[in-house]
Order: sequence, then structure tokens, then C-alpha cells
Amino acid sequence: MQVPERDEVFRNHGVLQPVLRVILAQFLFLVVVSALTFPLLRWVVATHPGAPLRDVWDLLDLIGPAGLVVAAWLQLVAALGIAAVLTRRLDCQSLRALGLWRHAGWQRELGAGLALGALLIAGVFLALVATGLALVEPSRDGWIRPAALGLVLLAPLALSEEIWFRGYVQRNLTQGLGAWPALILTSAFFAVAHFSNPEKSAPGFLNIGLAGMVMGYAYLRSGSLWLPSGLHLTWNFTQSTVLGMPVSGIGLPSILETALKTPHWISGGSFGPEGGLAGTVALGAGLAYLAWRYRGARPPEVAADTPEPAPPAGE
Repeated sequence: MQVPERDEVFRNHGVLQPVLRVILAQFLFLVVVSALTFPLLRWVVATHPGAPLRDVWDLLDLIGPAGLVVAAWLQLVAALGIAAVLTRRLDCQSLRALGLWRHAGWQRELGAGLALGALLIAGVFLALVATGLALVEPSRDGWIRPAALGLVLLAPLALSEEIWFRGYVQRNLTQGLGAWPALILTSAFFAVAHFSNPEKSAPGFLNIGLAGMVMGYAYLRSGSLWLPSGLHLTWNFTQSTVLGMPVSGIGLPSILETALKTPHWISGGSFGPEGGLAGTVALGAGLAYLAWRYRGARPPEVAADTPEPAPPAGE
């Protein structure tokens, strides 16, 4: 993406202050997701009378793989729908501002993201195996079912989170607060959104925030979601579906099965590599690569608020 196009993504044309738009958007997102998933959750409760329901993870255990896939796609529908409507009506921007349009070089950005996510987590895996902190054996699930489930579940989850956290929240906060405050706040918000994950820990919370920094930095420098979306997907897919390590406390059927050993402050234990120093090093390496990839690129120019009476034509 050319620099003037990227600057336009982060330039405010909206009818409300950008931070207020983010607050309104988050409220609408929670309402819509709740409305979309309520029939599914009601069915689960009705078909499992007496089952323990201590938190949302108990519900997710009950709905099974098919229900998880449905919930993931409903989340994508909500994120894309709300972000698109608010981008046009409140932000007064083209839908290109969401970051998933086919600009010059988008294939390279996507390919780099897909390769980077897989390579970073593969490096963590090899280091843990070499130091005896991970024990690996073949899974009894084969490879077809885990691969299919991982793809149809993790793709909409990664895309919905990138559209929402980077394509909407970070973009609007950048317009209102500037590039670096927005990057920090969005990364913290991303970590807080995962705080209810099982097996959570302080290192895991910090590393999820660091992951938000990595993906947010790529978005900030490029104005595009192709690289962070590809990175997000293959990090999760390689970690869980291929290598059999938990992703932020969540395990999925996998091609290999990997047990992470003590000390957990290095391996991450039952939270997965994001819960330990190994994940920190990998994410730091990813951030260093992105700084090199986008070397010389300046932060986007953010103009003062210039509300317009109506969205631009087209798109």
C-alpha cells in the first residue's frame, strides 16, 4: 500500500469523536454477538440439563466442535457487519479502511504473514524439544479431521479479531489519540479480551498484549490487515492443529501431541507457549522482523477532526 493511501486510512472524517465511536462499537458488538449466539446457547442448556455451567468455557465444552465452528463464524459475521456499517456511517470512510482490499502488494503481505506466523511458532517448538521442555508423539486423531477443524475454526476467529481490534478499534484510536498511544491501548484491550481464557497467568496476559503489539505494528505500518491476519492464523493453526500445543489455554484436536514440561515460566505449560518466556522471545523476534521489513516507514499522518456530512461515494 502506498503511503498516501495508508495515511487516508488513519485520517479522521467521522461524525463523532473517535474514542466515542470505539465505545459505541464495542457496545454494539457485545449486543449483536449475544443476540446471534443466544439460540445456540439456549439449545445447549436445554439438551444438557444438570450440566455444570460455571463459566463460558463450560458452555463451549458442551457445544462440541460443530458448535464452536458455528460460534466462530457468527463472531466473524458480527465483527465484519458492525465494522462495515460503522466505518461507512460514523467514520465516513470507504470500506477499504477496514484493511482487506486488494491494494498493490497485498499478496506479498499475506504471504509474509502466513510464513512468519508458522516460522515463529515452529522455532519455539524446536527450541522446546531440543531443551527437553516439550515431549512429542503422534496423535490418534490422524491429520484430516484436525486440519479441517482447525482451518474452519481458526480462520474466522483470526479474521474477526483482526477486523475488530486492528481494522476498527486501532484505526479509530489512531485517528483520535495518535499512532503509538493507539497501538498500546489496543494491545492492552486485546489482552483484556482474552483474560477469561482457561489456565491464564500473568506471563500469558503480557504475551497476549505483546502479540497485539506485533499485529498492531504491522497494521500501523502497512495500513493493511493482510499480514497481521496471516500471521494470526498460522501462529494459532501451527501451534494447535499441527503441533498439538495449547493456544492461550485452549486445546484442539491435532496432528501431533506435545506436552510442555516444567519450568512453565519458560515453556508456558498448560496455557501454551504464550504463557512463558519462549513465547516472549518468539514475539520479540517477530516484532524485530517487522521493524526491519517496514524500516524507513514513518508513522501515519493523522489530521485533525474534519467531520463530513455524509460518507464518500463509491465502494
